[in-house]
Amino acid sequence: MSLLEVVGITSTGLTFSVAFCLLAAEKENNFLWALDRLKGLFFRVDSYPRVVVCDRDIALMNAIRIVFLEAYNLLCRFHIDKNVKTKCKMLVHPREAWDQVMEVWGSIVDCGIVEAFEDRVNALEAVCSPWPIFVDYVMTTWCGSSLTSTHGLPCACQLALFGVGSIPLKSVHVMWTRLSFEDIATEQCSSELSIDKEFEVIVKRFKELDVAGILPEVVPPKSIPFLYQFPVGYHPYILDVVDVKADGHCGHCVVAAELGMGEESWAIVRMNLLKQLSEWRQEYVELFGADERYEYLKKSLLIDHMSMAETDKWMTIPDMGYAIANRYNVILVSLSMVQSLSIFPLRTQPPTNFRHHRIIAIGHVHGNHFVQVKLKDGCQIPPTDILWASHCKFIHN
Repeated sequence: MSLLEVVGITSTGLTFSVAFCLLAAEKENNFLWALDRLKGLFFRVDSYPRVVVCDRDIALMNAIRIVFLEAYNLLCRFHIDKNVKTKCKMLVHPREAWDQVMEVWGSIVDCGIVEAFEDRVNALEAVCSPWPIFVDYVMTTWCGSSLTSTHGLPCACQLALFGVGSIPLKSVHVMWTRLSFEDIATEQCSSELSIDKEFEVIVKRFKELDVAGILPEVVPPKSIPFLYQFPVGYHPYILDVVDVKADGHCGHCVVAAELGMGEESWAIVRMNLLKQLSEWRQEYVELFGADERYEYLKKSLLIDHMSMAETDKWMTIPDMGYAIANRYNVILVSLSMVQSLSIFPLRTQPPTNFRHHRIIAIGHVHGNHFVQVKLKDGCQIPPTDILWASHCKFIHN
């Protein structure tokens, strides 16, 4: 098993341990699970890491991009230098040249001026010209972008430097400045290529399959709305996503619809949740951590009219998720790009047969709207919310 270690760094340059996790394999799904659990340790969205540094593990980098959407993913210089030095020792001979090669490489890494970067890369190519395989490794893996070197177009890093506005023409290869979309076909450039024979083969193949005399109807795959508002790891388990009215009551509409009452019964859900918080006040004060938070959530359930609700009346997860799970004795699955988690009832003992569990799934999309999510039977569900284990009345091995 592999050990995934997560550390943080202070403003004074000191490191501290954050988490340790044993992984069965170093695949994207394993990293997704570990990072999702790590994400559950944060109590506030604004406390998520803004910068994540790792080695060049593609599976880990993909998982970071999915779980921590707004974080910048940087590569660890120590691991970069280590990899380059290893390749240098393998491909550069004699060994007396190693120090000179690594010194030139260091000048590239330390370069803080965009204009000087290309000159230092050219210097590396000149020094390492006797070892083209090493040059190709450095340029392909660390110094170059295939978009820039192959297509002559600015890569994402260069585009970020331009900011908002037009792209300087000098950053685009001259070939793209001379493109013409006019019809300039001549006898010399006319194409002699034809796909007539290939097309005949395809038509013949269709006729062979056409037993009833009518070509079989091709049914396009069903398009699931809002699907890409959820982590890709859960896409195979989502059967459908059903939207509800966006009037500030959408969270309560989703719960009402998932319980079979119809989304128009959202006011009943608000009343039931208010009663739940009132009857178990002390329990929820301990769960939420303060009387102020408890009172805020209780007031969010009170409305003066049946029209559109203000933002302070919107449903919040995971706080209100516990009231939902406890009141209706269900497992609440919440999916979003910010945080996906499962919330179990705190007081009721779970049924011994897993088929008797009742799961309702809600999705949070665009950062301001709830929708119904239909999951496949027996599908995987997200990690349990971190507060559940410390407040659950029934914990079984």
